[in-house]
Amino acid sequence: MRKAKPFLNKQRYWGNFERFAAVGGTREPLVPAGEEFATKDLETAQTLFQVRWAAYERAMDRHRAGLSAQVASQRGPTLADYAVTFLTALAAERQTDGRPEHSARDLDRRKRGIMACLETPTLQRVRYLSRLEPRDVDAMPGELGARCKVDGTPLSAATVRSYALEFSAMLTFAVSERVLTGNPVPNSRYLPRLSKRTALEDDAYLTRAELKALLEHVLPSPQVPYAIALVMTLVYTGMRREEALGLLVRDVDFDAKEIRVAPNTFRDGKSENAERQLPLWPKLAAVLKPYIGTRRGHEPLFPSVIRKLKDDVDAPIRAILGTLRAAARRAGIRKSMDHHILRHSYVSARLHMYQRSVTGAKVKVDAQLIVSEIGHSDEALIRRVYGHVSRERVNQVRLDLGEVLPDAQTARQRRSAFHGERIRAGRAIEMQRRAAGDVDATASTTPLTEAEKAQRRGFARAIREAARSRGWCETTLATHLAATPAEATAIMRGDLGRLPLARMRRFAAAVAHLD
Repeated sequence: MRKAKPFLNKQRYWGNFERFAAVGGTREPLVPAGEEFATKDLETAQTLFQVRWAAYERAMDRHRAGLSAQVASQRGPTLADYAVTFLTALAAERQTDGRPEHSARDLDRRKRGIMACLETPTLQRVRYLSRLEPRDVDAMPGELGARCKVDGTPLSAATVRSYALEFSAMLTFAVSERVLTGNPVPNSRYLPRLSKRTALEDDAYLTRAELKALLEHVLPSPQVPYAIALVMTLVYTGMRREEALGLLVRDVDFDAKEIRVAPNTFRDGKSENAERQLPLWPKLAAVLKPYIGTRRGHEPLFPSVIRKLKDDVDAPIRAILGTLRAAARRAGIRKSMDHHILRHSYVSARLHMYQRSVTGAKVKVDAQLIVSEIGHSDEALIRRVYGHVSRERVNQVRLDLGEVLPDAQTARQRRSAFHGERIRAGRAIEMQRRAAGDVDATASTTPLTEAEKAQRRGFARAIREAARSRGWCETTLATHLAATPAEATAIMRGDLGRLPLARMRRFAAAVAHLD
């Protein structure tokens, strides 16, 4: 048999390894280490060819013995291939009791961040892990920040940092496996830095009076019929969103006066300290006891009325952000409302209460007790971020915000009256527009082009930023724009399907005129 040797392909040397096709052999360029293209030197090509030939022969011996064998590329693994290797290694990690070290949700989050980085133009050009250089990593955050979400808004700096750190974890793994010599991500000056938060920010929490008003304005809806019980659970426990929405009926113990937070079928704990017992305050117990009734312990405490799992099993609700923000609008609360602000508010309320000492005397609440209640490991974050300062201490050892909750019938009546007022206000404004000859009183039937939709989203973004900078609620925004309540809600939520472009242009001009 004729001895195999390198061959010229456009003045560069290649090798033909097709006889080893069973282990991935093919025609491939003979590329020296640290270079990008195949060599032009015959002696170098012969050396590289012999090394590759020997590697393929060893792989064929393993293949004939029934063992798995695949020869790696001369350039090393691609970034995409190594991402699969990294995620597979994470999925295989186990604790001593056999449970997975990383939850499926955690693996999905890591995969999402790494894939977002690999889809940037710079890393698409780099392709191979061995070719990654610091300048490529420096370009990655800027390209991530230029990407847009589904609603057209760019990725936030916090999201860019999160994605870049997931990619950094993969590179650190590659260094430990001796595939790379170093990880350039932590030293990149273009990586967004963590913003310094402080407990003195008034917009980061709700006062006791605001919490009371919020609870009194929570109304049930067909999608969240147990809205009052769920919002009270968030306010009176300080749980994370996933923890509260993933509670089971058996987690509420009325005899021990505790609520247990532990991993279950529907969610995993954020950390080891996330598994804990929380006090079941009397006000919350009075609401949950009739709500739970005789339900079975393995059922979700707050089941979704829309979603079902396999075998017609109830799934937990996913979010109630719309319910929270609607209650805040009705209560006149102008702070940015989300689930986490209630967690800050619980810590603030607890810090200003008393607790009983072993002698029965009232003493200030120990910060370490609050740390255990919210699932943290030490007091540092409590004092720096969560410990919002207030001048008055509340003479309570049991948390009670003093809210007067409506019964089920009253809550439904309030909700109907509220929506009736919105509908009547909207109709009155529409009649005024038609009487004034407003040609934009109704939406055009002609579909918008993509450019027009993007322009409409830009107008809505400018209006939202102006409203938030001034602390306007939706009612105030509707008044300044002469818009209907439904239009103001659509702008703040980004649901612009029924709003004409001309109307949005007029609203944006009205906001700009106020400046």
